[in-house]
Amino acid sequence: MKATADSDFKPRITAVICLPDMFTSEICLYRSEEYYQSFVTESRSEKGASALIKDRSLAAEWGLILPANVQELGITLEESGSEDRDEWFTGERWYYGQVL
Repeated sequence: MKATADSDFKPRITAVICLPDMFTSEICLYRSEEYYQSFVTESRSEKGASALIKDRSLAAEWGLILPANVQELGITLEESGSEDRDEWFTGERWYYGQVL
């Protein structure tokens, strides 16, 4: 985040913690605001839903101390559009960094 502070290019930089499968967690540079919003906007369709987590903080639950320039945003995910129930998924994504 410090590396882009004085740059004309302002990507959104986040660390994403995925639960329950932490293996899919990642560091993300979103090059456009529209692309970033497609991940963090609440939605509902026949294939699933996503919703903001407003009543919890993963940082508080894990005892993390976030630097002043790092924000937290949690999203629940439900994916159930496939006919194969083995592909259905319920989980959370927690975004840290330039998220608000």
